[in-house]
Amino acid sequence: MHFCSEEKELEYISNEISTRLYKKYNLKDIAIIARKKGQLYNAKDFLIKRGVNADIIDKRNPNFDNDSVKLITMHSIKGLEFNVVMIIGVNKDIIPILKK
Repeated sequence: MHFCSEEKELEYISNEISTRLYKKYNLKDIAIIARKKGQLYNAKDFLIKRGVNADIIDKRNPNFDNDSVKLITMHSIKGLEFNVVMIIGVNKDIIPILKK
């Protein structure tokens, strides 16, 4: 889907989690992936304000047991599996990464 802003994208995702995905999956079965960690912090704040529990997963916080949506960078998700995976912030300035 195309979104005109990060806020609209996160609003859509929080609604999907709250209305559709929450009925079928535990929150810990859902991952949101972004290229930059700053995107994950924005997503976490947004989701928590809307009542969706979320945790950023990294080397300092590798806790997968909490029933919360897992927010992970593209580099950290390698080798992990989730039932639902959403990628945020996919746009021409972020992805693809073009090497010159």
